[in-house]
Amino acid sequence: MKRQSLASSRSSFLIFISIAISLALGATGCGSSNSPTSSNKTSTTTSGPTYSTKAVEVYNGPSTFYPFGIAYNPNTGYLWVGNVTTLNEYTTAGALVNSISEYSGAHGFGSIDDIKVGPDGTVYVADYDSSQIVVLSWAGSYATTITGISNVTGVAVNSAGTTLYAASSIPSIMMYSINSSTNPKTFTYVGSFTTTASGPGYLEVPGSLAVDSSGNVYVANTSFVYFFGDIIKYGPTGAGPVSFGTAALNNPYGIAVDNAGDILAAQYPSTGFIQEFTGSGSAYTAGVSFGDTDLLETGNLTLDGSGNIYVANDGGHQILEFPRTN
Repeated sequence: MKRQSLASSRSSFLIFISIAISLALGATGCGSSNSPTSSNKTSTTTSGPTYSTKAVEVYNGPSTFYPFGIAYNPNTGYLWVGNVTTLNEYTTAGALVNSISEYSGAHGFGSIDDIKVGPDGTVYVADYDSSQIVVLSWAGSYATTITGISNVTGVAVNSAGTTLYAASSIPSIMMYSINSSTNPKTFTYVGSFTTTASGPGYLEVPGSLAVDSSGNVYVANTSFVYFFGDIIKYGPTGAGPVSFGTAALNNPYGIAVDNAGDILAAQYPSTGFIQEFTGSGSAYTAGVSFGDTDLLETGNLTLDGSGNIYVANDGGHQILEFPRTN
C-alpha cells in the first residue's frame, strides 16, 4: 500500500474495486480491455525504444519503505526517492547517499508524491499532505517552499527551466514562472489550466506530470472512483488538450517522457505495469508493456541519461530498474 494517510485510503478503495470488478467480469465472462494480454506484449514489434521485461532490483527496503516519488539527478548520477516523509538519495546500485526528513525554515514533509529535477539540477518535491512544493539545490540543500497548492500530486519543469507546473487533486494544473536570476529562485503564479466537465481536458485525479522538449505537458489522469484512466496532453499553456491511453490503462500515476518524445506511463493498481506510447498519443506503441510480474502498486518512474527506467515500486518496498535494450 502507498502512504499512510491518503495512501491507505486509496489502497483500500482500489482493493475493494478490484475485487468487485473481478467478480463482475467473472459473472459476465468478459475480460478487461484496460489490462494488456500476454499476446500483445510479446507478438508485436515497435520502432520505439525497448526495455528488459524483467526488472533489476536496485534496492529492497524494509516493510516501512514506501517509495513513491523518484527522479534521476544527472548532476550526480544518483536517484532522489521519496519515502513518505523522507527524501532519500541513492546511487543507481542502491547505496544510500543522503537522507532528508526536515529542512531549515519549514516543517517536515507530509507525503512525497512526485519529484522532478530541473535542467540546472534544482530539485522540486511535490508534497501532497502538506500542500506544498519544496525546492532544493541539486545537492539537497533547502532553498524555498511554494505553498497554496491544495494536495499537490505532481510537478514538472520545462526544458528551458523557465516554467514550473504543479498538479493539484482539486483538480487543476497550475503554472509558475521561474526567476532563475535570483538565489534562491523566486516563483510567480501565472494561472491554471481550465478543466472541462467532459471531453479530453477533463481531469479526474491528476497524478504525476511530465514535459517534453517542445513544452507540451502530460498528465497521468487517474480515478479512484470509476476505475479508469488516461493520459492528457496539453500545450505549454494548457491549450488543445488531447486524451489517449484509455484502452491500455487503469489508474495511471507515474509518467515520464524520453529524449525522443515517447511517453512511459506506470499503472498504479496491483499488479502494475509500464505502458509505452508514441509522442503523438494517437495510438499507444503496440506491444510495449512490461513489468506486471514485478510491479505492485507502482509509484512514479524516471529515466537516466542512457534511457534506463527506474521505478518506485511502492507496494513491493523496492526501487527497480528496467534497462533499455536498444
